[in-house]
Amino acid sequence: MRPNVVIFMTDQQRGATLDPGHRLRALTPNVDAMAADGVRFSRAYAPSPRCCPARTSFMTGRHPIEHGVWNNVNVANALSRGPRPGTPFWSRDLASAGYALGFAGKWHVSNTENPWIRARADQDQPWVSYIGPLGPHDPYQPPQEFLDQYDPDAIHLEDSFADPMTDKPALYRRIRDRFDQLTEPEHREALRHYLAFCSYEDALFGEVVAAVAESGQLDDTIFIYLSDHGDYAGDHGLWCKGLPAFTSAYHVPLVIGGRPIQAANRGGVVDAAVSLMDIGPTLLELCGAELAHPMSGRSLVPALTGEPIAERDLLLATEGNETYGNQRILLAGDWKLVVNMFDRDELYHLATDPGEMKNLLHRGDEPRAVGVPEETRVPEELRAVVEDLYARLWRLAVGYGDDLTNGYILTALGQYGPGVAASPRP
Repeated sequence: MRPNVVIFMTDQQRGATLDPGHRLRALTPNVDAMAADGVRFSRAYAPSPRCCPARTSFMTGRHPIEHGVWNNVNVANALSRGPRPGTPFWSRDLASAGYALGFAGKWHVSNTENPWIRARADQDQPWVSYIGPLGPHDPYQPPQEFLDQYDPDAIHLEDSFADPMTDKPALYRRIRDRFDQLTEPEHREALRHYLAFCSYEDALFGEVVAAVAESGQLDDTIFIYLSDHGDYAGDHGLWCKGLPAFTSAYHVPLVIGGRPIQAANRGGVVDAAVSLMDIGPTLLELCGAELAHPMSGRSLVPALTGEPIAERDLLLATEGNETYGNQRILLAGDWKLVVNMFDRDELYHLATDPGEMKNLLHRGDEPRAVGVPEETRVPEELRAVVEDLYARLWRLAVGYGDDLTNGYILTALGQYGPGVAASPRP
């Protein structure tokens, strides 16, 4: 019997909120119970820190470079109002395979109870239900009962809150200036509201699980809990998401559980880097549906059955072709390289500097003003590492068909790229 699937995608929830022992760990008993019955992916990333590009990648298994959605399509400066013509969505493949599809949540205009899941219990047809609540997206307004679960004195900001960012692009400091009106206690209170909002979303997820159980469908249903992108949540004095390129805006929670999986590593944690682009191939394999179109994502089913999945490089991107702050970001093991089209590049060693406090490509002099780019200087002791990272970023950019209209990304990497064979597909 083919399984049913619940996809529960929150909005702007950072991955640290499900990370045991992390300072920003939220109270999420329902998701924790699902993780104990399934698998948690500790290094899941959105390919973009914005809703529309990230969700389009989720629905297509393709990178923003490939599907063409770079910004939230409803904003005034969005050049693209939707994916490129002919972009395939895996939801159509599921429908072709005989699945009933349900959608509720973000963009849903009704405020009435939706009995769709319960109604499917009497139908002889497998189903996939996407549920997309609005939180914990700003303005961080959880119900009081969830706010009361968090002691204000127990809320602590990340160490990077005090980062002066003098070794970062000047634009980063300009963006942080918007939040300087807040005092540190107000930042902590905002974080308290954010974590409480995550707990509220967990309670909503629990209601969905209960509805599946009460309708007698629990034994046949897989649950996927994830978010479209993260939130700075006070890191470096910032809130929300977008630019700057800090990992907290890209790192998302991902839990796949449910009785049909029979995971060999039930309750386990997968530490390999995975992407929202991987959800489509994973779903199609779990549901026995044909992968009718090429995707850049890969199936995570082997990880659910206890098999190791290979580590891989991930290319993250923001703003492309549309605004001043174009960036390409390479995650490669412990290294993170940020190519900025507007200022100095950035390099972080995440194993020793998880808060991204020290840009290893900074020259050490005083910061320049916004709009005055600084030449990136590579320390000699890191030259071999940096050249390798630039070359790996080149491969991914070319493999995806990166076509920035200003040509910067390929020009900037030109010294590393011509001798590197471009991968046909990353």
